[in-house]
Amino acid sequence: MSSAHNHVLITGGTGEVGAFASLFMARMGIADRITIAARHLDSLSTIRYNAQTIATMRGFDTLVDVVQIDVTNEDDTVAKLTALRPDIIVNCASGMSLYPYFPSMHKRQKRMGIISGFAYTLPKDLL
Repeated sequence: MSSAHNHVLITGGTGEVGAFASLFMARMGIADRITIAARHLDSLSTIRYNAQTIATMRGFDTLVDVVQIDVTNEDDTVAKLTALRPDIIVNCASGMSLYPYFPSMHKRQKRMGIISGFAYTLPKDLL
């Protein structure tokens, strides 16, 4: 496969967005190598397997691997990024969940006549 982006690193790979991004990139053959990163490697085995299987079934030579990175540890993150040298970093890591904000956002949206959607359920909109 010839790709403009040979190596993509996806942080937050065990979350919903990170898992989706990993599977989507594997399915589309976006990179020759996809590295899925998360704090806990034991949670990444299924995501890695599914992404590798999807890429192979679609006829791509994409290599999917995993790495343990805690993005809250700056020194460790710098060291691992220096060693990996990805062409693109897709940051799906989050220090907090947005779910606690959803009930209050939906009430506010209803009062304002806004149709519920992710674009309106971000913490910045609570201010």
